[in-house]
Amino acid sequence: RHSEKEGKVTLIKLPAVLTDSTKQTLTPPIGLWSMRELSPIRVLDFNVMDLEDVKDDVVGYSLSFPSQESSLPLVRSMTSAKHEIVGGPHGGLLKIEGVQSHYGPGESLLQSGFSFAQSPYPGFTDEEIRPYWEAKKPFGQKTATDRWIPMEFSRGCAHACGFCAMPKFWGKWEGKSLPIVESYLRWLSHIRDIHEVIVLDDNIAFQKDFFLAVLDLFHRYDIQWSAPNGIYAHNLMNKEALAALATSRCLALSLPFETGCERTARLMHLGKKAFEKDQAMWLVKELHDMRIRTTGFFIIGYPGETEDDVKETLAFANSLPLDERYIYFATPYRGTRLYDLCVSNNYIEKNLDSATYKTPVISTPWLSRERLYELWLQDRKDHAK
Repeated sequence: RHSEKEGKVTLIKLPAVLTDSTKQTLTPPIGLWSMRELSPIRVLDFNVMDLEDVKDDVVGYSLSFPSQESSLPLVRSMTSAKHEIVGGPHGGLLKIEGVQSHYGPGESLLQSGFSFAQSPYPGFTDEEIRPYWEAKKPFGQKTATDRWIPMEFSRGCAHACGFCAMPKFWGKWEGKSLPIVESYLRWLSHIRDIHEVIVLDDNIAFQKDFFLAVLDLFHRYDIQWSAPNGIYAHNLMNKEALAALATSRCLALSLPFETGCERTARLMHLGKKAFEKDQAMWLVKELHDMRIRTTGFFIIGYPGETEDDVKETLAFANSLPLDERYIYFATPYRGTRLYDLCVSNNYIEKNLDSATYKTPVISTPWLSRERLYELWLQDRKDHAK
C-alpha cells in the first residue's frame, strides 16, 4: 500500500508497438485515472506526451498487451524510483528482477477491499483529455462527436474462453452501481457537455436487467454510444433488448462471433457464447434495420484447428452482411489457457513481444504459422473493399 505520506507516485501507460496491419488507437488511460480517484497519484500516457525525467518514490507501469512489453526497458531507463511496480493483464505476469508484479485490479494496490461496483468514475480536465479528442483515434474508429469519453460499466466475466485472460484478471462479473453510473452520465451531459460514450468492457450486456437500465440512462441523458471491444451478443437476441437498443442512440456494435466452425468453438471453450450461423445472420440483419453499424470479430489458428476449419470460419464471416469484419490470429497471451497450452507443446514460433491479433505466432501439427498467414492474406485479397 502506498499513501501520500510515502511520497510521490506516478503511473505510466506504456505505448504499444504498431505494425503495418494495425490501426493506431489513442484513448485516455481511464483505468489509471480511476486509480487516481483513490490516491494522490500522477498519471502519464507515453502516447501523448514526452516522458519527463521521473524521479518518484513509486513508479508503476501498465501493460495490457505483449506489444507494450518491448517499450518497457526504454521507459524504465527514463525513470528513477525507490520502488517499481508492473501491472495490467500482461504486465502483472512479468517477472522482472527488482520490480514488483501486481496481477488484478490496480485499485486494489491503493485500497484494501476495493469494490469496482462502488468506486467512483474518474474526473478529468479539458487539458488532460484534449490531446485524445484532437487525435480522433479511439480504437481506430471515427466518433460521432468531437467530445467523447470511454467508460467501464462492468468488470469480470463468467465465461471460460481459452484465449481470454479477463476472468482470471478481473474475477467474476460485476456491474457498476447504477446510481454511480447515472450520476456520472448526468455530469458528463449537463456539466461537461459530453454526449458520446465508448464502452470499454465487452460484458455490458451480460446481465439483462443491468443492461436495460444502462440503455434507459443513455436515452434519458441523450448519450450516443458504441461498443468497439465487443458485447455479449446473445443478450441482444430478444424483443425487449432490441427495443431498448432502438431508443438508446447506439451507433456501432462489435459482435465477437469468434468462429464459424462448431468444432473450433469447442476447442476455444466458447460454451454458451458460441453462435449458430442462422442466429448470427438474424442478429446482424436486425441491427442493420436499426442502422447500427456492425463489426464482426473472428479468430483463426487455434491449436487443433485444421485448414478446413479455418476456411469454414472465413466463409461464415464473409456470408454475414457486416459493415466490417476482422479476422484475427489466435494469440497466446499470458494468463490464458491458450498460453499454457502453447508453452507446454512448444507451439509458439515467433516472439510474443511484438505479437498482435494480426500477427500469427502459433504453429501446430494441424496448421503451420506460414500456411495460416497465407489463408488470411488470400481472404483479405479476395474480400478487400
